[in-house]
Amino acid sequence: MTRKKHSRQPHSNSGAAGVRTLPLSKEALDALERQRALFRENFGREPGSDDLVFFSGNGSLQEPEFSAVVVGLMRRAGMPPQIIYAFQQTGFILSEANAEYFDADAREEWGRAVEEYFMLQAMEE
Repeated sequence: MTRKKHSRQPHSNSGAAGVRTLPLSKEALDALERQRALFRENFGREPGSDDLVFFSGNGSLQEPEFSAVVVGLMRRAGMPPQIIYAFQQTGFILSEANAEYFDADAREEWGRAVEEYFMLQAMEE
């Protein structure tokens, strides 16, 4: 899976269709605070708006904790279960808004994961 490079220019989602603000669970808040502390420890400053929340480095939030936090947030946001399943299978989220940043193989991988979700659901019925 190869992701296309794209600019990390700041942008605002205020007023964007489909954007919601959700309260975070204690676990999610704790994970974010740990990341903030690790950022300060690693870089000697507070994180800014252009800095990554989950960065690579000593002690940063890693799998499976990262996925667990993301899945919890996805569920709280009311995302469809097939999207959550596809994220768990692929490690990324594909949407109309970001599809151009993924190559054909990644888009096919996402599509197969969504189809697999529905196939598994049909088998359970």
